Amino acid sequence: MDKEAETKAIEKWLQMVDKPVENILKKRVRASFEYLRNQEPTYTPEFLKKLIKEYPTVFRPVSIKNHGPGITLVKEEANDDQQTA
Repeated sequence: MDKEAETKAIEKWLQMVDKPVENILKKRVRASFEYLRNQEPTYTPEFLKKLIKEYPTVFRPVSIKNHGPGITLVKEEANDDQQTA
């Protein structure tokens, strides 16, 4: 994926976070890379790792039992902490 296509994919992802993907993450709290790839084939593990690295205040990595690496929203983690406090 060239730099321009990658930038467009990241922008598409960020737009989706306000819509269906955020809803998925709110429902599921987190999603595996595999699950997201099944939803959108352009979301490769490399792409998702780069997304986490470039937007650490929005996304963070998680490990999902029996499903491997995943992603969650940082604000969901903060909400989880507040609920358990």
